[in-house]
Amino acid sequence: MGNSSFLSGDSSEVVILRDGSSQDPTFLKDRTSDQLSNLRCRKLQDFRWYKDTFMTKVLTREDANRPYWKEKFITGLPTLFPENIKSKYRETNKGTVPYETLTYGVIVSTITKTRLEICNDGKMSKQIKRNSKTYKKELGDFCTKFGYEPFIYSENSVI
Repeated sequence: MGNSSFLSGDSSEVVILRDGSSQDPTFLKDRTSDQLSNLRCRKLQDFRWYKDTFMTKVLTREDANRPYWKEKFITGLPTLFPENIKSKYRETNKGTVPYETLTYGVIVSTITKTRLEICNDGKMSKQIKRNSKTYKKELGDFCTKFGYEPFIYSENSVI
């Protein structure tokens, strides 16, 4: 199957044997294009797999650095996340995403930073929510001590 090679006796000649199943390289290019076009990262926890798979496929292509593939890499991320990434680039680039000048390394770095920001924002939101309940409870007691109507606190209240 495929190609096999071996050195002849004098070590200066390489002989390549081909079987009849060798494929046209354009077939492989089309196949890679289809695979990349259908590749998705459904959850951010799968980003490493997505990044590794995408890079392995795209970097075998001659047109790997075309803006189309960079945009495809970003749009293959989970719902709402691509817009978040694009808006970061738009903020610093006069409203456009400079796919032509972006490298995959810069894109991956931006994605990683944004993922960490989201994690930290989520932790902060939970902390604020916890503290807010405590503050409301404490404020209710405070108001009563000064003759104001107590703040009614309910565990089910929406903050």
